[in-house]
Amino acid sequence: MLKLGISALALFCAVAPASADEVWTSKLGDIVYETDLTDGQMAVFKIEGARVFLPGLAGVYEGRTSYDGFWIADEGYDFSTESCGVSMVQPSFGDRSQQWGRFQVTFVDPDFPGIWVGHVSACFDDASDSVIARPLVGSEAE
Repeated sequence: MLKLGISALALFCAVAPASADEVWTSKLGDIVYETDLTDGQMAVFKIEGARVFLPGLAGVYEGRTSYDGFWIADEGYDFSTESCGVSMVQPSFGDRSQQWGRFQVTFVDPDFPGIWVGHVSACFDDASDSVIARPLVGSEAE
């Protein structure tokens, strides 16, 4: 089945702006808290070539815990891996891709700005990769 490893990820909304100005650094490159989706209460993170959708995180800046979400490659972006066999469509963005998977975020620091650990899978597979994201803004970046 599709194995989405570090190298593939590294290559790797009605919308309301996110009220937090959060950017993290990780082995995937910079990860930006792009926006909140008002209709689904999802936070959207932007990674090069993909977006991560995290239901339940929108508007939460204190007391953060774990959030189960998913990633979808941006339209036209190719991670040079097998496809999932079916397309997923990005909520409110409309990009369609056969490269997608699960993305779980667990905040180590529950308040903004905070470090988090992500567990990433391809399609519906078990997590095949993990990432630690450290904030580039706020007291943790100093």
